Amino acid sequence: MTVMLRKPGKSDYSLPNAHQPVALLNTISKVLSACMAEDLTNAVEEHSLLPSKHFGCRPGRTTMDSLHYVTKFMHGEERRWSVHYFWTSRMPSQVWC
Repeated sequence: MTVMLRKPGKSDYSLPNAHQPVALLNTISKVLSACMAEDLTNAVEEHSLLPSKHFGCRPGRTTMDSLHYVTKFMHGEERRWSVHYFWTSRMPSQVWC
C-alpha cells in the first residue's frame, strides 16, 4: 500500500512533484509483528513458560541481572558442581592456551 503525502512548502499541490509517495507495507507488517511479539511475551511471562534463569529478551531482565547471577554462581551461592568442572566443561580449550 502506498500513500501520497504533500511536500511542505509547495505552492501548487496539483503538480505531481508536490507529493511524496510513502510505502506502508513494511510499516504495517512491523506494527503487526510488534503486536504479536508483545502478546507472545505477555503469554510466556504470565504462564511461566521460560525457566527463571533465562535472561535473553525478557522484560525486566537485563544484562546486569545475568552478570550478577554468574557472579553468584562462581562464588558458590548457586553452585551444584565444582568451579573446575564448570570451566573445563563449558569453555573451549583454545581460550585457556
